[in-house]
Amino acid sequence: MNGYAADPGSLDGIASKLRNGANSLEEGAASPPPPPSAGEISGVVSGLVGALSTSLAGVVEGCGAAGDAVASGREAYESAEQDSRADVEKASGR
Repeated sequence: MNGYAADPGSLDGIASKLRNGANSLEEGAASPPPPPSAGEISGVVSGLVGALSTSLAGVVEGCGAAGDAVASGREAYESAEQDSRADVEKASGR
């Protein structure tokens, strides 16, 4: 087979997994654990937990954006396929 092919259902599944993963991570962040009790370094540990939370927010945002991009790519792929099919039918005189 020459060319390319993509199963729209598979692309929808990938987009869904990315979006659902982002939502799950975001839901977990809604109820963070209490501040750690680490004695003299409690402030440092709290700062590290805060930095980790900030990084996780970026992961959530990235997963959501990746899911949106996959869904958008699927739509563009299907549109191109439909346009190509119509062009071939026109060229063949159908």
